[in-house]
Amino acid sequence: MAAPYPKDQSERRNKTKPVRGEWIDLDSSELENPVLPLKPPHKRPFVPFGTMAVKKWSAWRLDPVTTYWTKADVAFALSTLELYDAEDWTKNAAEIRLREDRLALTPLGKKQQRYRILFGLANESVRERTPGDANVIDFDERRKQLERGA
Repeated sequence: MAAPYPKDQSERRNKTKPVRGEWIDLDSSELENPVLPLKPPHKRPFVPFGTMAVKKWSAWRLDPVTTYWTKADVAFALSTLELYDAEDWTKNAAEIRLREDRLALTPLGKKQQRYRILFGLANESVRERTPGDANVIDFDERRKQLERGA
């Protein structure tokens, strides 16, 4: 079960600052005008990136998190692309996953870095829901479902 959404600042009882900072709201799941260049810059002279690395870069440049990247983050992303260029990139899969989490390119990374994408019906992630909206089934109804084999 997912954790509840963080409360709005006005709804908080405890007025102390959150330990990891506030959530950063991202307007959409994809950028209309990406800030990163179309192709990854060549980090190594005269050696272009492979097709897998170029595909990853194309997906990353559309992610709204990249608008908050610094030059160091871009350099870190380029070194991550180099791991994709290895002959068998699956040997580096664990390191790639950790790096993508650090760059907030995965759902877990976005959660850890406190990025929240606001999209969907009526921006549901902004606290438009009430606690009563949860999908709750009565105990007797669930028992009947189990007896029927559902």
